[in-house]
Amino acid sequence: MRLLIVTRESASDRMYGLGKALNAWAKAFEARGHEVAYFSKVECEAVHRRWQSFWQRLFAFRGGVAPALAERWLQGWQAARQAKRVGATHVWLQDPWLIPGFRWGLRVYHWKSFFFDETMLRWGVSEHGLGSFTWAVAQDGLDMSVRNYRRMLALEKRVLAKAHWVWTPSNAAMGALCRDLQMPNRPLSWRAYPYGCPGLAQKAQPKAWQNDESPVILAVGRVAPVKRFDVLVDALAILKNKHGLTATLKIAGDGAVVPLQEQAARLDVSEQLEIGPEPDMLPVYERASIYTSACAVESHGLANREAVAFGCPSVVAAGGAACEVLGLGAWLVTPTPEKLAWAWAQLLTQPDLYAFWAHAAWREAQTWPTWQEVIKDYEAFLQKL
Repeated sequence: MRLLIVTRESASDRMYGLGKALNAWAKAFEARGHEVAYFSKVECEAVHRRWQSFWQRLFAFRGGVAPALAERWLQGWQAARQAKRVGATHVWLQDPWLIPGFRWGLRVYHWKSFFFDETMLRWGVSEHGLGSFTWAVAQDGLDMSVRNYRRMLALEKRVLAKAHWVWTPSNAAMGALCRDLQMPNRPLSWRAYPYGCPGLAQKAQPKAWQNDESPVILAVGRVAPVKRFDVLVDALAILKNKHGLTATLKIAGDGAVVPLQEQAARLDVSEQLEIGPEPDMLPVYERASIYTSACAVESHGLANREAVAFGCPSVVAAGGAACEVLGLGAWLVTPTPEKLAWAWAQLLTQPDLYAFWAHAAWREAQTWPTWQEVIKDYEAFLQKL
């Protein structure tokens, strides 16, 4: 097979969950003797700069969604062109809003015919949110009216029906997707496939408790509303004022950082907050005393899984696919500032409890299949199309 992976990611996005997972997937698939090409926004930035404003005006009737739609239309269109160039047999889109532009591009670039038979090329899409993509981007801060939301949800359902496959990274995500799209029975080509165990597990041992005067609480991901880093900043202040513990909250990511910095200043914890991207996460996990996440709508949560695989005691929001993906390896709590701060305080002051969750994380990760094992299921599915 010659497979083309298509995403609208920028260069910085590839440092986070989706980019890491796709890189690991591609390496495992190539090891099976197949060819994999990666096509992101980086590969066609000039096209976006030239045509974004034009297509944005054409999609103006969609209101605030127009810029996102224009970006994805262009990326999908150029993906069809790239599929022709590399002779792809399969195309894997990472976003359902890429589909309209991609299908248009198939007719433009393949034999220059609007009667192109799409069955000559197998293509599918992954939904990476906890449910529909429309719902996910709304949670991520994209402003939509109720009417526009319903229209985009209807569009998503229509374009997914055209795909040869639809994948999600967890059963929880697939269930939420079918519920959002009002589909009581999912098609046979819609599958939930897990990710392989993060490579960090090979270098991991259960973390040892240390009576550190300045412990580090680690959170990872793009700074976006859905990640609820604001809850972690509130919890940091409660940890200091109520529990008498001073810790550093390290957020390994970038994005809209100013609101978090302003919030930290109001709560008098500015000196305890560190925010910035980290290209190499291994030393970051080694430095961390605790890993934490307040996002209760993860469809998978690769950063959560990486922390558990590293043997780091993890306090994670109960919700989404956390129970399915993390098993017994993380302490799942209701993601309120008070409960997160309380859990952090218990781990930082009780060596036995710290050791329990460190060993629980490490043991759980030993049960996870590797990428080399899970890729066989993906391969078998694609070969049957």
